[in-house]
Amino acid sequence: MELHIPNFKALQKERAKQLIEEVLALNNSADRVTVKQFIFILNELLRIKGIVSPVSEVMIVVSQKKPDLYHAARLSISQASHLKMLFEIRGDAALAEERLLAFCSGIAKAT
Repeated sequence: MELHIPNFKALQKERAKQLIEEVLALNNSADRVTVKQFIFILNELLRIKGIVSPVSEVMIVVSQKKPDLYHAARLSISQASHLKMLFEIRGDAALAEERLLAFCSGIAKAT
């Protein structure tokens, strides 16, 4: 009987994919619960080690596709928060969405 040890990097990529899907599934809402979920997911994405999670792409897409959520989250964090710089990221929404899709589809091929 062979013991299967999961690949740490693959597990981290799968977790990042799940978190990205959770962000994209959030409502474009400024309600407190949704904003807290979004901030929690951002913190989780930043804690992932072993891979470079596409946090900047997530922020660009959310700023364009979910502006109410984005602005409510931006206003809810303190000026001293480690998340503050994430809300300063700017970029091309189409390119960011393409990169997120490539990251998420690359997970299925790797596992």
